Parts: sequence; C-alpha cells; structure tokens
Amino acid sequence: MEVTIRAAGKAPPEVRLYLDGKGLRPSWDWNDVWQSEHAEAFTVAKAMSADVLETLRDAVNKAIADGQTFREFSKRLPDVLAALGWWGEQTMINPKTGEEKVVELGTPRRLATIYVMNGRVARAVGQWQRIQATKASRPWLIYELGPSAKHRAEHEAWAGAIRRVDDSIWDKLMPPNGWGCKCRVRQLNDRQAEDKGGETIEPAPVTIESPGRDGEPVAHPKGVDPEWSYNPGAEPRRTS
Repeated sequence: MEVTIRAAGKAPPEVRLYLDGKGLRPSWDWNDVWQSEHAEAFTVAKAMSADVLETLRDAVNKAIADGQTFREFSKRLPDVLAALGWWGEQTMINPKTGEEKVVELGTPRRLATIYVMNGRVARAVGQWQRIQATKASRPWLIYELGPSAKHRAEHEAWAGAIRRVDDSIWDKLMPPNGWGCKCRVRQLNDRQAEDKGGETIEPAPVTIESPGRDGEPVAHPKGVDPEWSYNPGAEPRRTS
C-alpha cells in the first residue's frame, strides 16, 4: 500500500512543548481517551503495552517536530512494530469484556491516520496559542475549507463564517472537526473582517446527540464528530 502525504514543515516551539508534555495511555477502544484527555496522553487503540506506545509516540513526535514526510515517518516502523508483536491482525482479549477476538493492529492505513491526525491536533494547539497572543490586533477568525477532494456538507456551509476569537463557538468548532477533516481557521484584523462581511455564521450549527464514551450521549454540532467536538488548544494542562 502506497500512502502519499506531504509534510507540514518543522513544528514551532509551542508545538514541540505540547508533544514533549504527553504521557502514555494504553487503550482498547478509540473512546477510552476522550477529547481533552489527549492533551495529557498519547494513545492508540489496541496499543496496550508501554513499549508499543512509546515507539509510536516517539516516532510521531519526531515526525511532527522535524517535518518528516509520511514515507520518512513510516519507513522503519512496520519492522519495529512487528518485532514488538503489534502488526497486522492478531487475536487479543478485550480487557473490558474478556472476549477473544481478531483485531487490526498496525497497518499502513492506521499509521497514516496516526501520523495525520496527531499532526493536525498538535498544530491546532500551537495555532490557538498564537491566536491568543495576537488577538488584540487580529480579533477575528474565519472558517475555511482545506484541500480535501470532498467535504462534509456542514463544513461547506460554515466556509467563510467569521466570529470573534473569544466567541464560545470555537469551543466546539475549532478544526480538525472529524476524522480526515482538513478544515482550518485564519485570523483577521478588523478591516479584513469588515471587507469579508463581518461577523456571521450561517447556517448556525445544529446541536445533536451521539454516543460518546461508554455509550453515554454527547451533545455536539452536527457535522462534527463527537470525539472531535472540542478545542485542543484551549484545554489547560494539569501541572501535577
């Protein structure tokens, strides 16, 4: 399987600091570590051992920090992960239910997801910190579509929407807003915002409920995956 993903360039210092502060959290399901908990811990579903998680985390952190391409990131990982017993399909026991089942562990597709989404979240954290530092002179954000070939209908409807940096809408609508989402925001000063029509977001996001962790209902904007309905850069880290 050939996966072509361009590098985003070397990460700025605030992104590196965010990456360096992450611990490890073994997990079985994707929702074992939920929303802002990702600010504290690196996790990959079905990566239950510390050596596998540490290998993946270190590779991801280096790739983001150094601006590696996906090819560079994944060049040696399959062999390393296979040696650790974390590659392809394996029979594992679900620690929650005791059920034995065949599960997918490392694959090129999963490595691509790990590489892309961890990079987007880390850079969203760094961007939010820069937004906060410069909001006095550029107090507006505009929602923009990324380079995806196909977009969610709701994301297309939000394209061009402008709201103030401190508007609570960014608590739920700060990209990425779903698996594979390439949307972004851009900062504007008063003149730029006025030239583009001023404050607007039409249609307003519709709030729905979906199953979240352990099946509990979670309220989130329609068009935003529930696990992505938070602002990673606005979540304070615990200091102890």
